[in-house]
Amino acid sequence: MQVFRKFYKILLLLFVPTLCVGMFIILNPVYASEMPAHERFNQGVDAELTHETSSGQGSAQVFVQMGHSESVLSVAFSNNGKYILSGGKDKILILWDAPTGREIRKFEGHTSDVNSVAFSYDGRILASGGRDKTIILWDINTGNIIKTFIGHTSTVKSVAISPDGRILASGSWDKTIILWDIETGSAIKTLKGHNDYIDSVAFSPDGRTLASGSQDKTIKLWEISTGREMRKFEGHTGHVKSVSFSPDGKIIASGIDKDITLWNIETGSAIRTLKGHDDMVLSVAFSPVGKVLSSGGIDKNIILWDIDTGNVIKTFKGQTDYISSVALSPDGRTLCSGSFDNTVLLWDIETGSDIRTLKGHNFYAKSVAFSPDGRILASESYDTVLLWDIETGSAIKTLKGHNEWVSAVAFSPDGKVFASGGWDKTIILWDVAAGSAIRTFRGHTSWVKSVAFSPDGKMLVSVGQDDAIILWDVAAGSAIKTLKGHWVKSVAFSPDGKSIASGGDYNITLLDVATGNVIKTFTGHTDWVVPVTFSHDGRLLASGSVDKAVILWDVEKGNAIKTLRGHSNNVVSVAFSHDGRLLASGSVDKTVILWDVEKGNAIKTLRGHNDILLSVAFSPAKRILVSGSGDGTSRCWDINTGREIAQFIGFSNGEWIVITPEGYYNSSANGDKLLNVRVGNNVYGMDRYRSSFYNPRIVENALKLEDSQKAILEVIGGQKGILPTISTIPVTERGRKECIPIDAEEMQRRYENKPLLFDNMFIFDIRPLKMAVKGKSIPFVKQTNWDMFRVKYIYNVEMWKGKDVYLIGEDSESTKSFCEEMLKKDYSVNDIYYLKGGIDAWNGPVRMPFKDVQCEGLDGDEIKKMMEGGQKVYIIDWRHPNDFYNGGHIPDSINGYGKEGIFGGIEDMLRGYFRFRPIYIDVIRDNAIAVFIDDTEWKGLHRCKIEKRASGVMDKMYYLKGGIENWKGSLEKESWQQK
Repeated sequence: MQVFRKFYKILLLLFVPTLCVGMFIILNPVYASEMPAHERFNQGVDAELTHETSSGQGSAQVFVQMGHSESVLSVAFSNNGKYILSGGKDKILILWDAPTGREIRKFEGHTSDVNSVAFSYDGRILASGGRDKTIILWDINTGNIIKTFIGHTSTVKSVAISPDGRILASGSWDKTIILWDIETGSAIKTLKGHNDYIDSVAFSPDGRTLASGSQDKTIKLWEISTGREMRKFEGHTGHVKSVSFSPDGKIIASGIDKDITLWNIETGSAIRTLKGHDDMVLSVAFSPVGKVLSSGGIDKNIILWDIDTGNVIKTFKGQTDYISSVALSPDGRTLCSGSFDNTVLLWDIETGSDIRTLKGHNFYAKSVAFSPDGRILASESYDTVLLWDIETGSAIKTLKGHNEWVSAVAFSPDGKVFASGGWDKTIILWDVAAGSAIRTFRGHTSWVKSVAFSPDGKMLVSVGQDDAIILWDVAAGSAIKTLKGHWVKSVAFSPDGKSIASGGDYNITLLDVATGNVIKTFTGHTDWVVPVTFSHDGRLLASGSVDKAVILWDVEKGNAIKTLRGHSNNVVSVAFSHDGRLLASGSVDKTVILWDVEKGNAIKTLRGHNDILLSVAFSPAKRILVSGSGDGTSRCWDINTGREIAQFIGFSNGEWIVITPEGYYNSSANGDKLLNVRVGNNVYGMDRYRSSFYNPRIVENALKLEDSQKAILEVIGGQKGILPTISTIPVTERGRKECIPIDAEEMQRRYENKPLLFDNMFIFDIRPLKMAVKGKSIPFVKQTNWDMFRVKYIYNVEMWKGKDVYLIGEDSESTKSFCEEMLKKDYSVNDIYYLKGGIDAWNGPVRMPFKDVQCEGLDGDEIKKMMEGGQKVYIIDWRHPNDFYNGGHIPDSINGYGKEGIFGGIEDMLRGYFRFRPIYIDVIRDNAIAVFIDDTEWKGLHRCKIEKRASGVMDKMYYLKGGIENWKGSLEKESWQQK
C-alpha cells in the first residue's frame, strides 16, 4: 500500500491531473477568503487603524483565515522580507504576513493548479503561472488582475520576473519559454530548443541571462537581448526539476533526481554534486546572502548546504508530505517551504527549528442543521461539530470524535440525539445535553456523504462514497439493511417514514423503507443530482443539480411541477421552510436564492459569502435561514429583508466567534485572535479591537430581534437607519473598467448614513455648483464639475486605488458622459457607477441649500462639568502644530490638524482628517457633543461653522469660549510625536 501511495504521488506530481473524486467534482469549488465587514466596522476602529486607513492603505476587512485547501506547489519571499506568496492546487495564490503568519489576501483567477509564483523586485506586482496555460500579473495592494498572458499551449510550470521588472519569463510543458513585456503584455520572444517539458526558469542577478531546466535532462542558458542559446549543460541522468542562480551569478544549482549539481556558468562544467536526499529533489534556492543553498523534495526533507564545501549544514524535518518549493528570506535568516500537506512552514536558519506554520484556522462549513425546537444550531469545522445557542449567540458544546472531516449532520426528531458522518467512514451518535458520544456506526467502506433520521427517530439512513445506502437501528447501533445506490449524493426520509429519496446520477429514486424496492424514479435533471429534500407535509420533493437548476416534484405523481433557474453554477443544497412556502437553494456561485414555492419565482438572492455555499437550513422557530460556506462561516439571514444578522465561526482548535455585519461580536477566550482584520496589506487579529467591538449583548439581541441594526439601537442607541451592504449590481471583470448604471434603491442601500469619503466608496455630485446648492443636495457628497475634478481631485488618485466611485448628476446621460471622461484618464479606481435617472430618481436623504448655522459657545467650566457628569464630549484640538506641541496637548482629544498641501483648503483638511472617523457619526452614535478648540475663540468658532455646514447632520455643535486659554482640564506638555 505504501508503495502504491508513493507511486501515485509521483504520478500526481509529474502529470498534475485534475482530481475528480466524490463531491469535489460536483462542487467545482472556487476558493476565496475575504469576508468584508459592514462599513460600520470601519467607522468604529481605534485610532491606530484610523491613522493607517487615512494614509491611503484602504478599508478594513474582516475575514476567516482559510489557508490552502490543497497542496502548496510554489512559495516565494518578497525582496523586503515582509511577505510570502504561495500558490497551490486549489487554484489560488495567498499573500502571507511573514512576521505573524497571518493570511493577508487571496488572489483568484486561475482555473486550475497554480504551479509557480513570483514577486517583482519592487514588490508591487505578483506573477503566477498555472496549469490553465496562462500567466497572470496581480496588483499586490488590491488583489486585482493587471494582465493575463495567453500564449502557451500547455501547462505553465515556472515564472520569473527580471530584476528590472520589465520582462517576465515563463516555462511550459509545451517545451517553450516565452519572454513577455510586462508593460504591454505582449510576447517579446519565444525560446525554443528543449525537446521535453520545461519545469523551471530563473533570471541571472544582472537580468541579462535566463536559465531553464527541462525533463530532457538539460539546462540551457539564454541571452535575453537576442534570445539565443548561449550554453547547454548536459550529462544529467534525470529530469531537471529546478534551477537557481547564485547571488554573484557565477553558479547555477540544479535539482536532478536525488542529487543537486552545481555548475560553473563560464565553463559549463560541473563543480560538484550534493548528495543527501533520499528521493527526487523538487526545488532548489540560493540564499541572497552568503554561500548557502536550500533544497527540498519527495523525501519530505529540507537540506541547507554549504556550496563551498558541499557539506550539509542542517536538515529540516517537520512537514508531512512532499516539499514542493523552498525559498530563503533576503536577510538569509529564515527559510520558507511549501508542501503537499497544504501548509507553508517558516524555519529559523540558525536554530533549525520551525518558527510558524502558515495555514488556515478554519475549514469549510459543509453542514448546518437546526434542532427541532430551533434553539440549537449545529455546524461543523473539519473534525469538530459546534452546537450553538441561537438565542444568545454562543457555542455551548464542542463535539469532537471523528479523526477526519465531518461531512454530514442531523438532529433526531426529539432533539436529544445528534448524528454526524465523516470522512473517517463512521457515523457518531451524540447525546446533545451531555455533549458526549453515545455510539459509533461502522459499515461504510468510504466517507459518509449524508445522514437523516426517520420521523420517529428509531432509524437512521446514511449514504457513503461507496454508493451504499445503509439503514441503522438507532437503539441497537446495528445495520438493518444495506441498499445499493446509484452513485448517491444525498438521502432524505419522507415525513411519514415509509420511503427514502436518494439523489444521484441524473435521477432521484424513491425507495420503500420496508422492502428496499424502488417505488418510482424522478427524471428531469440533465446532470448529476446533488441535494434532495421533502417538504414537511411530504407532498413535494426538491432537488438541486450540477445542471444549475432546482426542480420541485409532485411526490404522488412523480412528475416535475416547476423548474427553478437562477443560479449560475452547481446547486449543492436545498431546504424547505417549515410552513412550506419558501425554498432555499445554495450554490457554488456563492449565493442563496429564496424561492416562492407556489409561484416558482425567486424572491431574494442572499449575497455575502465569498466561497461556495455548501448547506442551508431554516429555523423551525424563527424567520431566519442559516447558510454554511467554503469561506468558513455559517451566516444567519433575516428571510424577510435578506439582511445578514450574524456569522457563526468555529475554528479548528475549538475556539469560536459570533459577529454581526457591523463588527460587534461575542467569542471564546481566544476566538477573536483567530479572526483576521486587514487594512491595506497590514493584518491584525480581531482582538485588537476588543474594547470597541466585544459586545455579547448586541449579538444576543440581534439574534432575538432578527435584526442587528435594531439590536445596536437597543443596546447602545444613537445609530439610525444603517442599511445592509448587499450588492445587487454585477461585478465587472477584473482588469476591465466600464460605467455601471446603478438604481436609486441600490445606491441608497450602499450610501445611507455613510460619511462623505469612506473606505471603499467615493461619491461626487457632478451638477453645476449653483444647481446643486439651490436645489436638493445629497449629504456628504463632494460637488464638482469636470474642470474642478481635473484640478482639485487629480492629486487624490492614490486614495482611490481599488475603490468604487459613484457619480450623481442632473440626469443619466450627463452623468454617464462624465464617467466616460474619467475612464479615458484611466484612473486606478475599481468601478465607476452612475445613478440611473440622475438626481430626480434619488429618494434618499437630502440636504437643503447651505445655511450659516451659528455654533454655540461653551466655557471651560461648562465643559468640565459635562465631562465629570458622564457626558461624552469629543474635543477637537485644531491648533497649529507648533502651538499644539509647545503649549501642550489635551489628553484624549482628537488632533484635527491636517497636513498642508494634501487637502485643498481648511474645509478639505477637516473632511480629509475625518474621512475614516467622521466626527458627526461618532457624536450621533455616542449621544455626545463635539467641541472645537483653537488658540483663539474666533478660530474655534470658524472651525465649528465649517464642520456644521459640511456635515449637515448634527443639531448642535460647540466651540470653546476664549480658546485654549480658557481650557479648564489638564494639558500634556509632551506629545507622542516628540517621544
